[in-house]
Amino acid sequence: MEQRVANKQEVVKIVSDILRGDSTKHWVETFEARGVPVAPINSIGDALENVQVRHRNMVVEMDHPVVGLMQATGNPIKLSAMPETEFSPPPLLGQHTGSVLRELLGINNEELRDLREKRIIRSDY
Repeated sequence: MEQRVANKQEVVKIVSDILRGDSTKHWVETFEARGVPVAPINSIGDALENVQVRHRNMVVEMDHPVVGLMQATGNPIKLSAMPETEFSPPPLLGQHTGSVLRELLGINNEELRDLREKRIIRSDY
């Protein structure tokens, strides 16, 4: 172990130079064929495009009123007795302000109108 640590930088350089000579796919297949446990380190984009991620609906598409068709992460928790969740796009700024203030604080429509006119809250869309 002492020699490994003493020569770590040199070993890392040698191995890195060799691995750069071919694709990640090549090295994964090469190591797997020899029974060596291996997995690629994916970029976020690669991870989100993974076949299993897509199959499990971990990335979902939805229609957003401003940006149009968009992708977002789905629910990673999957239970056999629980149906898939319907996803909606993130709300626009102030979209639910009125309903939240009415439900949680009991503010009436007249008070909401006053808060909007004074630009204390943003209008619902």
